[in-house]
This record gives sequence, structure tokens and C-alpha cells, in this order.
Amino acid sequence: MNHHQRDVHPRAVSPGDAVDHLRRLVGDDPEVALLLAQERLRVRVTDGMQQARQLRGLTQVELAERMGISQGRVSRLESVHHDRRLDSLAAYLHAVGAELLMAFKVGDQLIQVVRPAGTQVVPAEDGVGLMAEAAVGDAA
Repeated sequence: MNHHQRDVHPRAVSPGDAVDHLRRLVGDDPEVALLLAQERLRVRVTDGMQQARQLRGLTQVELAERMGISQGRVSRLESVHHDRRLDSLAAYLHAVGAELLMAFKVGDQLIQVVRPAGTQVVPAEDGVGLMAEAAVGDAA
């Protein structure tokens, strides 16, 4: 155990910083990088799902009724530990009344996979994430 591992109390690291903290501890191992990328995506999707439901003023019970599933199933869908399928995510977002925007970033290129008409996905100002903005011209 190195001195960084001893000095950091588990509760001292916020969930948002956990992935970066782990990256500093383990270095540049490609297998670890893959696991961190998967975990980062899982956390971001989970947070987004919960925010979308809350913005609509829905409880898990109300959303479960809309989806025709149990509240426990909604809870599992909203769990960071759940490896959800895209069709489950699409059903959840449809029930909440939210639309998915998705793009892949390959180098400096953005491949827009899913976006509602009238929007485009662009790099965030911080250079880390992506954001949506009104599209100019025809939407795909």
C-alpha cells in the first residue's frame, strides 16, 4: 500500500471524484482504463436517469406504474451497480418523457448516434463531456 492509499479515507472521496481518484492510484493499465470508462458511463447514466425522473416530479412508484413494472425494478434501473440494457434505458426515458442524445467522440470527430430533431451534440466547454444545442439547418 503506498502513502496515497493510506492517506485517503474512503468517505473523503466524493462519488464524482472516485473514478479520477482510482485512476491516480492505479496508473495507466489498459484493463483498468476500460473498467474506469465503464464505471464513469454507468455513473453518468444513472445520475441522468434519476435527474430526469425528478425533473418530471415522479416518484419511483409513479414511474413504475407508467412502465408497468415494480418499484423495485425502477430502483434497480436507477442503481449504479446495475448494468442496464439500452432497451431498458429507452423504455425508462420514454416513460419519463425524456429523449436520449448520444454521440461517440473519435479523436476530434463527433459521430451523432441519437439526437432529437432540431438539436446537435457538441463538445462541452470543459472538453470532457458533450452537450446539446440547437441545430443549424436540417436535423438528422
